[in-house]
Amino acid sequence: KGDRIYLDTMLDGARVFARNIRVETSAHPADTDGQVVSFNASTGMLSLRDQVLGQQVTFRVGENTAITRDRRPATMADLKPGALIAVHFAPYRANSGSAQEITILAEPGTVYIFAGKVTNIDLRSGYLSVENQTDNKTYDVRFSAPRVDKLDQLSVGSEVEVRAVFDGNGYLAQSVA
Repeated sequence: KGDRIYLDTMLDGARVFARNIRVETSAHPADTDGQVVSFNASTGMLSLRDQVLGQQVTFRVGENTAITRDRRPATMADLKPGALIAVHFAPYRANSGSAQEITILAEPGTVYIFAGKVTNIDLRSGYLSVENQTDNKTYDVRFSAPRVDKLDQLSVGSEVEVRAVFDGNGYLAQSVA
C-alpha cells in the first residue's frame, strides 16, 4: 500500500487485463518542513506535522543524517518535540522516508531577534508581521501593548526590532522597539 505503480492495460471482454506492471522502486529526494511531534532516539523514528499538508509524516533518522542549527552541526538530542525543522529526505511511501538532512529552524524556549519592516499589524488580537532583513522571511509575532516601545508610532511600514521567544506555538514578543 502506498507504492507508486504504472499499468499498461487492455480490455479482455468485460474485464481489464494488465499487460505490464511497473513498480517505482526509487523515489526522488524531497523536502518538507514542519513541527516535531516526537522523536525516539533508540529507534531513530521522527514524527513531524507537515506545515503544508497538516498531516503527520515519519522519517528514519540515522547516523548518516546531517543535522544542523544556525549552519552549525547539531545532534539527535536537539530534535525535541515542538521544534520547527526542515527535512531533505528520500521517500519510502506517501507518509514516510529516510531523512538525509535536517535543519533546526526554531526550538521552544529560544529567543530570536527579528529586524525589519512591519508588513501587517492587528492591535486588537496583538499580532504583527515582520519582514526580517536577515533571511527575507516574514514572521508573525504575538505581542502585548506594555512590551511595545512607542505603541502610538507602530504602523505598517515601521522599522522595528523584535526580541521574541519561540514557545512551540509561535513567537511571543518580549520587546518591540
